[in-house]
Amino acid sequence: MCANCPPRKPGPIAAPSPSPAGTARLDKISFSNSEKGMLIDSAGKLYLTQNGGQTWSEPTITGPTLKARSVVWINSARVVAVGDSSRTA
Repeated sequence: MCANCPPRKPGPIAAPSPSPAGTARLDKISFSNSEKGMLIDSAGKLYLTQNGGQTWSEPTITGPTLKARSVVWINSARVVAVGDSSRTA
């Protein structure tokens, strides 16, 4: 939980669309603020939300395919994902 982040909106987090449900579990989730966050499924796919988790999409990342394992927010506009390849998204 982020000590400086505003409280999260109550309610469940919607599954990403397209949903990995049934093929992968949702492993990691990290928010830079109450609206913007990223999650990683067990297959290493990244998903981005910009509305507090109401909807999720795969971000566009150029370069080698990334099988993500963790994400760290540098600031609200920049996140570093690490895994089998490291890319800045």
